[in-house]
Amino acid sequence: MKTFVPTSVSKTSRQEDTWTLVPKANQPLPAGLNGHVFVVAPLPPPEDQPKRGERAFPNGDGLIYRLSFENGTAKLTTAIAKTPCYYADLATQYDKHYKSLAFRDGGVVRMSLALGSRNQLNTAFLKMNRRLLITYDAGRPYTLDPQTLEVVEPIGATKDWIVILGGLLPISNIFQPYSGSAHPVCVPPKQPNSGQSEPDEGFIVNYSSGYNGKFKVPVNRVLNRFFGGMNRLKLERKRLLEHDEKMDSNEYWGRFTDLIRYKSVANADQAQPEYKVERWRLQLPNGQPVLIKQSVHQMGITEKFIILGDLQFGLEYSQIFSPYILSFIWSRGFNRLSHWIKNPLGEWLYSVFLQLLESAPFTDFYLIRRDQLDDPKYPSCQANQPPQPLVATKISLPRTVSHFAVDYADSEKLIFHVGHHNGLDPTEWINQFDQPVTRQPGKDYLRKDLQGFLVGTTDLGSFARYEFDPETGALLKSESVSDPGLDESEPNSSLPTGANTWLPSVYTHRDLLDQADSNTVQHIYWTSWGFSWELIPQRIYDAYRDREYREIPLEQLPDHDVPPTLLCLDTTSMTIADAYAFPEGHAAYSPQFVPSTVESQGTPASRHGFIVCVVLSDHPDDPEQPQDEFWIFDANCLHQGPICRLHSPEQPLNLGATLHSTWLSADEFATYRYSEQERLSRREQSVKQDYEQAVATAESQGKQRIKDLFETIIYPHFIAQTSEAQLIAQLKHSTQSASADVAHSDDSAAYAITAPNESMPEISDNGLARSTTDVAATPDQ
Repeated sequence: MKTFVPTSVSKTSRQEDTWTLVPKANQPLPAGLNGHVFVVAPLPPPEDQPKRGERAFPNGDGLIYRLSFENGTAKLTTAIAKTPCYYADLATQYDKHYKSLAFRDGGVVRMSLALGSRNQLNTAFLKMNRRLLITYDAGRPYTLDPQTLEVVEPIGATKDWIVILGGLLPISNIFQPYSGSAHPVCVPPKQPNSGQSEPDEGFIVNYSSGYNGKFKVPVNRVLNRFFGGMNRLKLERKRLLEHDEKMDSNEYWGRFTDLIRYKSVANADQAQPEYKVERWRLQLPNGQPVLIKQSVHQMGITEKFIILGDLQFGLEYSQIFSPYILSFIWSRGFNRLSHWIKNPLGEWLYSVFLQLLESAPFTDFYLIRRDQLDDPKYPSCQANQPPQPLVATKISLPRTVSHFAVDYADSEKLIFHVGHHNGLDPTEWINQFDQPVTRQPGKDYLRKDLQGFLVGTTDLGSFARYEFDPETGALLKSESVSDPGLDESEPNSSLPTGANTWLPSVYTHRDLLDQADSNTVQHIYWTSWGFSWELIPQRIYDAYRDREYREIPLEQLPDHDVPPTLLCLDTTSMTIADAYAFPEGHAAYSPQFVPSTVESQGTPASRHGFIVCVVLSDHPDDPEQPQDEFWIFDANCLHQGPICRLHSPEQPLNLGATLHSTWLSADEFATYRYSEQERLSRREQSVKQDYEQAVATAESQGKQRIKDLFETIIYPHFIAQTSEAQLIAQLKHSTQSASADVAHSDDSAAYAITAPNESMPEISDNGLARSTTDVAATPDQ
């Protein structure tokens, strides 16, 4: 049966390799297409490993795709973003000696009680003046070498970051959980194309939102009083014993929001600079602390302001520990129960441990004046020093926000360009006990084969432009546009026609300030993911039935599927200037604007170029066989469809449901590169600095296995950036060769890094070629 959502969205290859892509149907690569498009996707774990916990699709190792256009050819290169915790995770999956340290999935996060939380680097990129970053909401960003696709070093050492909930979570402090932002910001060059003459100056947040679960208001009230009392006791103890009445940031328990600035400092000995890290604790003008209710998924920057968005990407703490609680229940014979007992009991368990927590029907933003950062009245501090305040102004918008952009120019007005996704929570997924909506018996169909995938929307989305007074924060003007994409020429018709605003997801536009006069967003390209009953569980339908600020009543939801759309929004007229609706059975992700090198013939610079998209689909004769492609559109003529579709003729591509993207020119690509020696030395320095003390502490507590893990696997393989195929082969070979009773304290040689030209044990296709997102929680095996 043909489906609206392709099965390919639940299948992703973990293969690290390079392919030459060719156009289909004799469509040549367009003239003017140049540079390198980078996209990232969260990967499911290897298919040959047992499922541990309940996994949502944003949870997974980041797989980087680099699509390079050079000399009339298109080459695709893939690599996994390999952090130290990545190697720990792989070892606990394939080496029996470390099975007890294994990581488990808790919704959108993955963690180990013995080792800590994963930093998966699977969300977005940030182009700075001197380096390229890859990012993740729940971890430190890392610098990325664009040529080798190797991660190099994190932004700030562990000593520069403060853990969530004051470190009170009952998990290890080795891989510490941080709340940051997947979209940090940086100061753009003062002059267009100034290249290496400008220093790097970037900004990110480090915050703890406290407890976000059920009854969060009374629970946080109790915790605030408890933490306040404990902080006063700590302060009194320091006064009596140390004659010091100040506490550093790491000593404060409770909720906080800190702004971090990382600024380059010239280093004559290295091509890439060193970075100085500073921080401030944010407070409102009345002295009250800035407290994030959901997630600072995205930040923005203008000439005068740094902007934090408190967006609907919140983490529910019950999700973190659900794998351990549910696995215990499963292991007690739950799966052997009759389905008429198992299903209602499972629904109840999920409602308790993976419950949907209602998000705010509005979105808060915080504005921080950049001139405060160099004002002596607002001195910065380090994480091990007493926090220093910095003032932020709060503004609010109705409805939830998926992503936003801001004009860099802000002398007269502060302008926001916003996508309101409405009608869903982006951190909710289809689970194994979800039921289809019963609104239309016989018509509604929930895709249970897409367990773990993002739920569909229950309301029409919209795009909006908001103008604020930059001095007072007062809203001056707002305009919005929405379109259900239905044929209104026929009475009561609900057939899709084309452009629509169902579920705005991610956007792209020409880089600001890449030309002297390009300091405003004139055209912005959004993908809307469409509407389908295949993705709407009954519990999501019920949760958003009576939500405030609905675009349309629930009773007016369409009977038919509405396709994903790529559209161009004219931000001046606030109209949809152009659009393309994707065919049934195709899913579109990660649009990326690529400026053309061909001289413009009167086309505005903001539309003179190409849009590159990831498009997932199934083979028409075999829905289990992905047939994924990269589609290229003329940015000034979306409605004509793709002008080039790139595919792999020898082996069909199996791409992931990708998230964000970026584009590098040839000059930027060269600027961001590291030498091999610098990559190795920076990785060695950073990983030892971050973890040597924590490993020594674990050893002193009798946890020799953790020390072995770092010395035999994490340190050498992170520094060398050993490929996944190579390390799995070594782990399997070592496990098969070693007797069960051989002591592992002496097996360093078993994990010695194999040179690239040495022969490796054969890897089965099942272990590497493909994984699925069928993530029903099952007992550990």
